[in-house]
Amino acid sequence: MSKKHDFWNKQPVPQNKVIFKQDGEIDHSRELKHDENKLPDGYKWSSCNLTELCEFLKYNYIQDDTFEYSYSKDLLEWAIHPPWYRDEWNIAIRKSDTNEIVAFMSGIPLDIRVNDKTMRMLQINFLCVSKQLRDSKFTPMLINEEKRRMNLQNIWQAAYTVTKFLPTPVAKITYFHRLIHTDKLNELGFCEVNKHSHHVNGETRFREMQEYDIPRVKKMLQNHFNKFKLSLNINEEYIKHWIMPRKGTIYSYISKEEDKFLTFYSLDYVMKPNNKIIKQANAFYNVGNCLQDAIILARDLGFDMYNCSNISVDEEELKKHGFVEGTGNNHYYLWNWKINQEIKPKDIGFVMI
Repeated sequence: MSKKHDFWNKQPVPQNKVIFKQDGEIDHSRELKHDENKLPDGYKWSSCNLTELCEFLKYNYIQDDTFEYSYSKDLLEWAIHPPWYRDEWNIAIRKSDTNEIVAFMSGIPLDIRVNDKTMRMLQINFLCVSKQLRDSKFTPMLINEEKRRMNLQNIWQAAYTVTKFLPTPVAKITYFHRLIHTDKLNELGFCEVNKHSHHVNGETRFREMQEYDIPRVKKMLQNHFNKFKLSLNINEEYIKHWIMPRKGTIYSYISKEEDKFLTFYSLDYVMKPNNKIIKQANAFYNVGNCLQDAIILARDLGFDMYNCSNISVDEEELKKHGFVEGTGNNHYYLWNWKINQEIKPKDIGFVMI
Protein backbone atom coordinates (compact mmCIF):
# COMPACT_ATOMS: atom_id res chain seq x y z
CA MET A 1 0.00 0.00 0.00
CA SER A 2 1.40 3.40 -0.98
CA LYS A 3 2.14 6.01 1.64
CA LYS A 4 -0.51 8.69 2.06
CA HIS A 5 0.59 12.20 1.09
CA ASP A 6 -2.11 14.75 1.94
CA PHE A 7 -0.86 17.21 -0.68
CA TRP A 8 0.75 15.07 -3.38
CA ASN A 9 -2.06 12.51 -3.61
CA LYS A 10 -4.30 15.31 -4.90
CA GLN A 11 -1.88 16.67 -7.52
CA PRO A 12 -1.59 15.87 -11.26
CA VAL A 13 1.30 13.45 -10.77
CA PRO A 14 1.38 9.66 -11.22
CA GLN A 15 -0.07 7.83 -8.24
CA ASN A 16 1.00 4.30 -7.23
CA LYS A 17 2.72 3.47 -10.53
CA VAL A 18 5.13 4.99 -13.05
CA ILE A 19 4.43 3.27 -16.40
CA PHE A 20 1.10 3.76 -18.20
CA LYS A 21 -0.32 2.40 -21.46
CA GLN A 22 -0.18 5.88 -22.96
CA ASP A 23 1.97 8.86 -22.15
CA GLY A 24 0.52 12.33 -21.90
CA GLU A 25 -1.05 14.91 -19.66
CA ILE A 26 -2.76 13.90 -16.46
CA ASP A 27 -4.84 17.05 -16.01
CA HIS A 28 -6.11 18.40 -19.34
CA SER A 29 -7.97 21.35 -17.88
CA ARG A 30 -6.81 24.86 -18.68
CA GLU A 31 -8.29 26.68 -15.70
CA LEU A 32 -6.53 29.98 -14.99
CA LYS A 33 -6.44 31.81 -11.65
CA HIS A 34 -5.63 35.49 -11.91
CA ASP A 35 -5.59 36.29 -8.19
CA GLU A 36 -2.73 35.32 -5.89
CA ASN A 37 -3.31 32.45 -3.50
CA LYS A 38 -4.01 33.53 0.05
CA LEU A 39 -1.26 33.34 2.67
CA PRO A 40 -1.71 33.15 6.45
CA ASP A 41 -2.06 36.46 8.25
CA GLY A 42 1.30 38.11 8.78
CA TYR A 43 2.90 36.89 5.54
CA LYS A 44 3.09 38.22 1.99
CA TRP A 45 4.18 37.14 -1.49
CA SER A 46 7.38 38.75 -2.68
CA SER A 47 10.61 38.27 -4.61
CA CYS A 48 14.20 38.63 -3.41
CA ASN A 49 17.58 39.69 -4.70
CA LEU A 50 20.57 37.38 -4.97
CA THR A 51 22.27 38.72 -1.84
CA GLU A 52 19.18 37.95 0.23
CA LEU A 53 18.83 34.54 -1.38
CA CYS A 54 22.47 33.59 -0.65
CA GLU A 55 21.95 34.42 3.02
CA PHE A 56 18.64 32.57 3.23
CA LEU A 57 19.97 29.41 1.59
CA LYS A 58 23.11 29.44 3.75
CA TYR A 59 21.10 28.97 6.93
CA ASN A 60 18.10 27.02 5.67
CA TYR A 61 18.91 24.92 2.57
CA ILE A 62 20.65 21.52 2.25
CA GLN A 63 22.79 21.00 5.34
CA ASP A 64 23.19 19.02 8.54
CA ASP A 65 25.17 19.37 11.77
CA THR A 66 28.49 18.87 9.98
CA PHE A 67 28.24 20.62 6.62
CA GLU A 68 26.48 23.20 4.48
CA TYR A 69 26.74 24.25 0.85
CA SER A 70 27.96 27.74 -0.01
CA TYR A 71 25.87 29.16 -2.86
CA SER A 72 27.58 32.21 -4.34
CA LYS A 73 25.74 35.06 -6.04
CA ASP A 74 27.43 34.13 -9.32
CA LEU A 75 26.22 30.53 -9.08
CA LEU A 76 22.66 31.62 -8.31
CA GLU A 77 22.73 34.17 -11.14
CA TRP A 78 23.67 31.32 -13.48
CA ALA A 79 21.12 28.88 -11.99
CA ILE A 80 17.97 31.01 -11.76
CA HIS A 81 18.40 33.78 -14.37
CA PRO A 82 18.69 31.92 -17.70
CA PRO A 83 17.20 33.20 -20.97
CA TRP A 84 13.42 33.63 -20.89
CA TYR A 85 13.18 33.53 -17.10
CA ARG A 86 10.59 35.74 -15.42
CA ASP A 87 11.05 37.39 -12.02
CA GLU A 88 7.56 36.26 -11.04
CA TRP A 89 8.69 32.59 -11.21
CA ASN A 90 11.28 33.16 -8.45
CA ILE A 91 8.93 33.37 -5.50
CA ALA A 92 9.58 34.38 -1.91
CA ILE A 93 7.33 34.53 1.13
CA ARG A 94 8.14 37.21 3.71
CA LYS A 95 6.92 38.22 7.13
CA SER A 96 4.79 41.31 6.66
CA ASP A 97 6.12 43.16 9.70
CA THR A 98 9.88 42.49 9.45
CA ASN A 99 10.17 41.71 5.71
CA GLU A 100 12.20 38.61 6.64
CA ILE A 101 12.27 35.85 4.00
CA VAL A 102 10.77 32.62 5.32
CA ALA A 103 10.38 30.57 2.13
CA PHE A 104 11.57 30.54 -1.49
CA MET A 105 11.40 28.55 -4.72
CA SER A 106 12.65 29.18 -8.24
CA GLY A 107 11.24 28.19 -11.60
CA ILE A 108 13.17 28.41 -14.85
CA PRO A 109 11.89 27.63 -18.37
CA LEU A 110 13.33 24.72 -20.34
CA ASP A 111 12.18 22.90 -23.46
CA ILE A 112 12.13 19.34 -22.13
CA ARG A 113 11.68 16.31 -24.36
CA VAL A 114 10.04 13.19 -22.94
CA ASN A 115 10.54 10.46 -25.54
CA ASP A 116 9.28 12.13 -28.73
CA LYS A 117 7.24 14.93 -27.13
CA THR A 118 8.82 18.33 -26.38
CA MET A 119 7.17 20.76 -23.97
CA ARG A 120 8.06 24.08 -22.41
CA MET A 121 8.27 23.25 -18.71
CA LEU A 122 9.42 24.96 -15.56
CA GLN A 123 12.33 23.35 -13.79
CA ILE A 124 11.73 23.85 -10.08
CA ASN A 125 14.67 24.36 -7.76
CA PHE A 126 15.81 25.82 -4.44
CA LEU A 127 12.51 25.10 -2.72
CA CYS A 128 13.41 26.08 0.82
CA VAL A 129 11.47 26.92 3.99
CA SER A 130 12.98 28.48 7.09
CA LYS A 131 14.09 25.85 9.60
CA GLN A 132 11.84 27.43 12.23
CA LEU A 133 8.73 27.08 10.04
CA ARG A 134 9.02 23.63 8.47
CA ASP A 135 5.53 22.66 9.77
CA SER A 136 3.88 25.77 8.36
CA LYS A 137 2.55 24.26 5.09
CA PHE A 138 4.48 26.88 3.11
CA THR A 139 5.75 24.21 0.69
CA PRO A 140 2.33 23.41 -0.84
CA MET A 141 1.53 27.13 -0.84
CA LEU A 142 4.66 27.86 -2.88
CA ILE A 143 3.90 25.01 -5.30
CA ASN A 144 0.31 26.13 -5.83
CA GLU A 145 1.39 29.71 -6.44
CA GLU A 146 4.13 28.65 -8.88
CA LYS A 147 1.59 26.48 -10.69
CA ARG A 148 -0.83 29.40 -10.94
CA ARG A 149 1.84 31.74 -12.32
CA MET A 150 3.25 29.29 -14.88
CA ASN A 151 -0.26 28.44 -16.10
CA LEU A 152 -0.84 32.13 -16.84
CA GLN A 153 2.10 31.84 -19.28
CA ASN A 154 0.58 28.71 -20.89
CA ILE A 155 3.00 26.32 -19.17
CA TRP A 156 1.32 23.20 -17.77
CA GLN A 157 4.20 20.84 -16.98
CA ALA A 158 7.20 21.01 -14.66
CA ALA A 159 10.30 18.99 -13.78
CA TYR A 160 11.90 18.80 -10.36
CA THR A 161 14.09 16.71 -8.10
CA VAL A 162 13.41 15.77 -4.48
CA THR A 163 15.51 13.54 -2.25
CA LYS A 164 12.33 12.18 -0.63
CA PHE A 165 10.17 9.54 -2.31
CA LEU A 166 6.92 11.22 -3.32
CA PRO A 167 4.22 10.19 -5.82
CA THR A 168 5.81 9.15 -8.15
CA PRO A 169 9.41 9.52 -9.42
CA VAL A 170 10.43 8.93 -13.02
CA ALA A 171 13.81 7.68 -11.83
CA LYS A 172 15.96 7.37 -8.72
CA ILE A 173 19.53 8.56 -9.18
CA THR A 174 22.69 7.87 -7.17
CA TYR A 175 25.63 10.20 -6.56
CA PHE A 176 29.25 9.20 -7.08
CA HIS A 177 32.48 10.92 -6.01
CA ARG A 178 35.96 10.94 -7.50
CA LEU A 179 38.26 11.89 -4.64
CA ILE A 180 41.24 14.00 -5.69
CA HIS A 181 43.05 15.66 -2.78
CA THR A 182 42.70 12.77 -0.36
CA ASP A 183 45.14 14.12 2.24
CA LYS A 184 42.91 17.14 2.76
CA LEU A 185 39.69 15.11 2.66
CA ASN A 186 41.05 12.66 5.24
CA GLU A 187 42.29 15.46 7.48
CA LEU A 188 38.89 17.19 7.46
CA GLY A 189 37.09 13.97 8.28
CA PHE A 190 35.20 13.80 5.00
CA CYS A 191 36.53 10.30 4.39
CA GLU A 192 39.21 7.80 5.42
CA VAL A 193 40.90 6.39 2.34
CA ASN A 194 44.28 5.32 1.07
CA LYS A 195 45.54 8.25 -0.96
CA HIS A 196 47.50 6.06 -3.37
CA SER A 197 44.35 4.28 -4.58
CA HIS A 198 42.78 7.62 -5.57
CA HIS A 199 45.75 9.29 -7.23
CA VAL A 200 44.87 11.14 -10.45
CA ASN A 201 47.35 10.49 -13.22
CA GLY A 202 47.78 11.94 -16.67
CA GLU A 203 47.30 15.14 -18.62
CA THR A 204 44.58 16.36 -20.98
CA ARG A 205 44.64 18.00 -24.37
CA PHE A 206 41.28 19.70 -23.83
CA ARG A 207 41.27 23.51 -24.05
CA GLU A 208 38.91 26.05 -22.51
CA MET A 209 35.81 26.70 -24.57
CA GLN A 210 35.66 30.02 -26.44
CA GLU A 211 32.72 31.96 -27.85
CA TYR A 212 33.51 30.83 -31.39
CA ASP A 213 32.94 27.22 -30.23
CA ILE A 214 29.24 27.83 -29.54
CA PRO A 215 27.88 26.45 -32.86
CA ARG A 216 30.10 23.36 -32.61
CA VAL A 217 29.17 22.72 -28.98
CA LYS A 218 25.47 23.19 -29.77
CA LYS A 219 25.69 20.53 -32.50
CA MET A 220 27.56 18.11 -30.22
CA LEU A 221 25.08 18.60 -27.39
CA GLN A 222 22.07 18.20 -29.68
CA ASN A 223 23.48 14.91 -30.98
CA HIS A 224 24.18 13.87 -27.38
CA PHE A 225 20.59 14.63 -26.31
CA ASN A 226 19.19 12.48 -29.11
CA LYS A 227 20.47 9.37 -27.29
CA PHE A 228 18.17 9.83 -24.28
CA LYS A 229 14.50 9.39 -23.44
CA LEU A 230 14.37 12.41 -21.11
CA SER A 231 16.34 15.31 -22.46
CA LEU A 232 16.28 18.89 -23.77
CA ASN A 233 15.75 20.83 -26.97
CA ILE A 234 18.29 23.66 -27.08
CA ASN A 235 19.55 26.57 -29.16
CA GLU A 236 22.61 28.81 -29.11
CA GLU A 237 21.11 30.95 -26.33
CA TYR A 238 21.13 27.87 -24.13
CA ILE A 239 24.84 27.29 -24.88
CA LYS A 240 25.72 30.94 -24.22
CA HIS A 241 24.10 30.94 -20.82
CA TRP A 242 24.57 27.40 -19.50
CA ILE A 243 27.84 26.26 -21.10
CA MET A 244 30.08 29.27 -21.75
CA PRO A 245 32.71 29.50 -18.98
CA ARG A 246 32.04 31.82 -16.03
CA LYS A 247 35.00 32.40 -13.75
CA GLY A 248 34.58 30.57 -10.46
CA THR A 249 31.22 29.11 -11.48
CA ILE A 250 31.09 27.12 -14.70
CA TYR A 251 34.08 25.45 -16.36
CA SER A 252 33.82 24.22 -19.96
CA TYR A 253 36.49 22.52 -22.06
CA ILE A 254 36.57 21.13 -25.56
CA SER A 255 38.75 18.54 -27.30
CA LYS A 256 41.24 19.85 -29.80
CA GLU A 257 40.93 16.78 -32.05
CA GLU A 258 37.53 15.11 -31.49
CA ASP A 259 33.87 15.98 -31.03
CA LYS A 260 34.06 15.91 -27.24
CA PHE A 261 33.43 18.52 -24.58
CA LEU A 262 32.84 18.64 -20.86
CA THR A 263 31.51 21.14 -18.39
CA PHE A 264 31.20 21.24 -14.62
CA TYR A 265 30.21 23.81 -12.02
CA SER A 266 31.70 24.76 -8.68
CA LEU A 267 29.82 24.46 -5.39
CA ASP A 268 31.81 24.69 -2.17
CA TYR A 269 31.10 22.30 0.67
CA VAL A 270 31.71 23.90 4.07
CA MET A 271 32.61 21.76 7.10
CA LYS A 272 30.80 23.45 9.99
CA PRO A 273 33.04 22.49 12.95
CA ASN A 274 36.10 24.26 11.51
CA ASN A 275 34.62 26.29 8.63
CA LYS A 276 37.03 24.58 6.23
CA ILE A 277 36.04 24.48 2.57
CA ILE A 278 36.04 21.43 0.32
CA LYS A 279 36.15 22.57 -3.29
CA GLN A 280 33.74 20.45 -5.30
CA ALA A 281 33.46 20.19 -9.08
CA ASN A 282 30.01 18.95 -10.07
CA ALA A 283 29.46 17.36 -13.47
CA PHE A 284 27.07 19.16 -15.80
CA TYR A 285 27.76 17.56 -19.21
CA ASN A 286 30.29 15.02 -20.46
CA VAL A 287 29.88 14.57 -24.19
CA GLY A 288 32.04 11.92 -25.84
CA ASN A 289 33.14 9.78 -22.88
CA CYS A 290 35.62 12.23 -21.39
CA LEU A 291 35.31 11.50 -17.67
CA GLN A 292 39.07 11.11 -17.24
CA ASP A 293 39.71 14.50 -18.83
CA ALA A 294 37.13 16.06 -16.50
CA ILE A 295 38.85 14.56 -13.44
CA ILE A 296 42.28 15.76 -14.61
CA LEU A 297 40.99 19.27 -15.25
CA ALA A 298 39.31 19.36 -11.83
CA ARG A 299 42.64 18.33 -10.30
CA ASP A 300 44.55 20.99 -12.24
CA LEU A 301 42.04 23.67 -11.21
CA GLY A 302 42.49 22.88 -7.52
CA PHE A 303 39.26 21.03 -6.79
CA ASP A 304 39.30 18.50 -3.97
CA MET A 305 36.77 16.16 -5.55
CA TYR A 306 34.70 15.67 -8.69
CA ASN A 307 31.06 14.66 -8.24
CA CYS A 308 28.52 13.25 -10.65
CA SER A 309 25.46 11.03 -10.66
CA ASN A 310 24.64 7.95 -12.70
CA ILE A 311 22.62 10.10 -15.10
CA SER A 312 23.46 9.43 -18.77
CA VAL A 313 26.29 7.03 -17.90
CA ASP A 314 26.69 3.39 -16.89
CA GLU A 315 27.76 2.89 -13.29
CA GLU A 316 30.50 0.51 -14.41
CA GLU A 317 32.04 3.36 -16.38
CA LEU A 318 32.14 5.48 -13.23
CA LYS A 319 33.76 2.75 -11.18
CA LYS A 320 36.34 2.19 -13.92
CA HIS A 321 37.43 5.81 -13.43
CA GLY A 322 37.81 5.46 -9.67
CA PHE A 323 34.46 6.88 -8.54
CA VAL A 324 33.05 5.69 -5.24
CA GLU A 325 29.34 5.47 -4.63
CA GLY A 326 28.07 8.09 -2.21
CA THR A 327 25.32 7.86 0.37
CA GLY A 328 23.10 10.41 -1.36
CA ASN A 329 20.21 9.76 -3.73
CA ASN A 330 17.76 11.94 -5.57
CA HIS A 331 14.57 11.47 -7.56
CA TYR A 332 13.51 12.98 -10.89
CA TYR A 333 9.83 13.93 -11.15
CA LEU A 334 7.52 15.27 -13.84
CA TRP A 335 4.48 17.37 -12.98
CA ASN A 336 1.30 16.72 -14.97
CA TRP A 337 2.87 14.15 -17.29
CA LYS A 338 2.81 10.36 -17.33
CA ILE A 339 5.17 8.10 -19.26
CA ASN A 340 4.57 4.87 -21.17
CA GLN A 341 8.02 3.29 -20.86
CA GLU A 342 10.64 2.94 -18.17
CA ILE A 343 13.22 5.71 -17.85
CA LYS A 344 16.41 4.70 -16.06
CA PRO A 345 19.09 7.16 -14.88
CA LYS A 346 21.23 6.31 -17.92
CA ASP A 347 18.23 7.34 -20.11
CA ILE A 348 18.28 10.91 -18.73
CA GLY A 349 20.38 13.40 -20.67
CA PHE A 350 20.47 16.50 -18.47
CA VAL A 351 21.31 17.46 -14.91
CA MET A 352 18.94 19.56 -12.82
CA ILE A 353 21.07 21.94 -10.75
